Amino acid sequence: MGPEIDTVFAALGARSTRASQAGREAGFSLIELVVVVAIVSVLAVGATIAVQGQRGPTDAARFQTMAQSAQALAIAGRARRGLLVGPRDITPMLWQGGRWTASGKPRVLRQPAVLTPVGGAALVALPNVPQLVFLDTGRSTAFALRFGDGIRCGSDGWTGVVCDDG
Repeated sequence: MGPEIDTVFAALGARSTRASQAGREAGFSLIELVVVVAIVSVLAVGATIAVQGQRGPTDAARFQTMAQSAQALAIAGRARRGLLVGPRDITPMLWQGGRWTASGKPRVLRQPAVLTPVGGAALVALPNVPQLVFLDTGRSTAFALRFGDGIRCGSDGWTGVVCDDG
């Protein structure tokens, strides 16, 4: 065998070595694949939480919490509290200095709500005057409130706020 054949074999051997090295570098390692799967999993969990967080509690559940808070604050603070119910929002109110003032930001409702009186009482809508009043004795305005999703909340004025599924 002459020097030309050795050169040919050497060239073929070099090519096959380079090809095998290139084959190993062309794919992904197991670690790289695991890292990619972990990143995609974290993003999927984050997206799921974000979508579920947008739903949150129903308007009725938020209203019931607000009413219970207003009643508890009225009793504890020995001051009248109220809720100003609009068709698309509910604003917590406080009787202070002989007039009603907002005691928090309005909570926007997802669907319209309709407030009706109970037991012949009139619920007059006056500017900055809450229709639902909670006294320091634990009593409140008797009312019925129906939300757009069919859930009804109400009180007879003596007991707390109760909500049902419509």
